[in-house]
Amino acid sequence: NCGPATLAMALSYYGNTDDQAVAAAWLKPNAEDKNVSPWQMAAYVNTQLPGTLRALVRQGGTLETVKLLVSQNFPVILEAGYDPPNDPQGWMGHYLLVYGYDDSLGILRTMDSFEGPNYSYEYAYKDEFWRHFNRLYIVVYPIEREQELLTLLGSDADETQNLLNALEAARLEAVANPEDPFAWFNMGT
Repeated sequence: NCGPATLAMALSYYGNTDDQAVAAAWLKPNAEDKNVSPWQMAAYVNTQLPGTLRALVRQGGTLETVKLLVSQNFPVILEAGYDPPNDPQGWMGHYLLVYGYDDSLGILRTMDSFEGPNYSYEYAYKDEFWRHFNRLYIVVYPIEREQELLTLLGSDADETQNLLNALEAARLEAVANPEDPFAWFNMGT
């Protein structure tokens, strides 16, 4: 239930008090469904919540973009591959809420529905697993800050240009390492 749980955590940043069960009822009408797609999470925010919050999905993110957004009080949800180090379940997809970072320690500060609150990931470790999903990220934001968010995103503000940027980044990774399956997956994405 990491999709609904992580989305509920992001929404709580803006004062929404609904727990993950409320989001899960819409995102996963079949409780056995293990997958929640990023577009579903954005659609939930954009169509099911009364009020002034919105969400957007982008691909090909960078650590610098995440840090910039977080520094401007935009918490960021990452979709990443995950292989829990202390729980041998094997690889899976996972959502993670980034709310801070520390350059001196080289870590992202997160709220992780699996590992718990205030869980830190080293930059390199998180990027390795984040690239499994084309460095996809979701930003939940107040609609009155939309122009500010779009300005921070630069060329990635436009969804089509964002996809072209992500394609070029994946292409460069595939050229650098033709045996890299995630670079090819990301190009296809």
